[in-house]
Amino acid sequence: MVLTGIETVKVAVICTGHVSHQDSEIIPEFLWNNWKESGEFWISSTAHGWLFRLCALPDEWEERLKNFGVSDGCISNLRMLECEGYDWVHFQADAPIVEELQHWDW
Repeated sequence: MVLTGIETVKVAVICTGHVSHQDSEIIPEFLWNNWKESGEFWISSTAHGWLFRLCALPDEWEERLKNFGVSDGCISNLRMLECEGYDWVHFQADAPIVEELQHWDW
């Protein structure tokens, strides 16, 4: 059997340390909230981090994050991952630090 019509995405799973402490406080303010049915539909909360679906807004995500006050360092990390072909980025607390990306110890 061959399954058809299934979207395939490339996901980077990286440490939440690739987000600054300030960003970690800003992100929950605008991510998708199922209870309120509001927020940025392309960013979800996970048990210990966040999932950014960059491919949902390929030409808009960077400007939206800037408008919310997300740091240049975090945006640069996401841009680098997008340029490497990643569609989604899962910031996970216990995931590894990627030395080539900016990271913070908080």
